[in-house]
Amino acid sequence: MSEKRYQTGDKASETGQYRFDSLVEGFSQEQENKVIRIAQDEEFPAAPASGKPAYWVKIK
Repeated sequence: MSEKRYQTGDKASETGQYRFDSLVEGFSQEQENKVIRIAQDEEFPAAPASGKPAYWVKIK
């Protein structure tokens, strides 16, 4: 089973820590290890450095 990915603008199904996975279009090496904390029902942000749509994966 693969990890659920959340996209910029999606709402978090649960509070937790999420790591940057990739840009929706392309990849950014600089943001590879970025981790954020999101509350339930909060929207996922864009990539921190570029502001472009991104994918996030829950880690905790």
